[in-house]
Amino acid sequence: MKNLVTLLLIPLLALAPSCGLFSSGVQEVEVTTSEPADIYVKGKFVGTSPCTVELPRKSGGNIRAKTEDGRTAVVRVGTQVNAIFVLDIVGGVLILLPFLGLLGPGGWDLDEDAVHLILPPK
Repeated sequence: MKNLVTLLLIPLLALAPSCGLFSSGVQEVEVTTSEPADIYVKGKFVGTSPCTVELPRKSGGNIRAKTEDGRTAVVRVGTQVNAIFVLDIVGGVLILLPFLGLLGPGGWDLDEDAVHLILPPK
């Protein structure tokens, strides 16, 4: 019985640090602008400011604001590694399997969780 419990616990403990595999692939970013504008991500309309958009954790993206008269402003939201990424590396050195967590999006965060775009004057 003791051996059976050990055999069941070892895989669970080995996979536990691979948190990066189980996290959401997107992160929300709040977008505000200096005046009302339509908001676009990857060329697709996502709402009117102020609004919240979702960007991929591993790659970030550009957020574009466009007014009715055609004035635009763009901001690039980049990415950075987070504590989960570091824990997956440390766990991987100790047990190997947590390296799998590096393949998932959970080890990354966007640089910003809120952006304010200032549109050019008329």
